[in-house]
Amino acid sequence: MARITKDTPDPEWLYSLDERCSSYLERMMGLPLIRDVEKEGFDRSQMRNVLVNIGRTIVFPFPGWLDDMIRLYDDRDELATRFLRANRVEETNHVVWWKDMGEAFGVSESDYPSLEILPACADLKETIETFVNSGDLSVAMASVNYSIETVAARLTRIVAPVLIPRMTKKQSRWLQV
Repeated sequence: MARITKDTPDPEWLYSLDERCSSYLERMMGLPLIRDVEKEGFDRSQMRNVLVNIGRTIVFPFPGWLDDMIRLYDDRDELATRFLRANRVEETNHVVWWKDMGEAFGVSESDYPSLEILPACADLKETIETFVNSGDLSVAMASVNYSIETVAARLTRIVAPVLIPRMTKKQSRWLQV
């Protein structure tokens, strides 16, 4: 795990977060679609399934997790609440952009609730929700942002060069954020 700062020790909860989430993040990177894209090819049905899975378990719940944090911690830290509210606006845009990206691969609104959720996605979602409801604002904020942004950065680095040329500008917004 990378050091956060050079001057202060990493808090114990951060080590716990990294340890608990790293296996889920690695499992996400092992999804068949990711391996196929790394080899410069992919099955369109796998793409649909992965978009639905990541959308349903990570992208779509993100604004709700921010709402949960606002509700749980609103009276404790005004600066954090302002950050969470601004982040919620951004993440709500990401939901729309994710759906636009899904359209490029034939994913319709009705597909999201109907396809089976992959264990790697379900487990990461459950872990994030546990941290969000931990009672510690630092843990909640770090777990959501660390987990989601780590997955997003890793996935985007791999899939963007392959997928963006196949998409319209509107459909590729999520990958280009």
